Amino acid sequence: MGMKSVVAWTPTLTKGGTHVRMEQSGFRSEEDANYKGAGHGWQKFTGDLERVVGGLD
Repeated sequence: MGMKSVVAWTPTLTKGGTHVRMEQSGFRSEEDANYKGAGHGWQKFTGDLERVVGGLD
């Protein structure tokens, strides 16, 4: 897609487990469609990831 963005994952331990913050940056103004698509894609990915990790206990 020719995008040059950066994704950072920051885990923080909590009493209930681990909070994970994900931040993607680096979208240019002409990449608005990519930005919106990434937002939708990450929501699906993180929802799926939460279900997978939750089943590891």
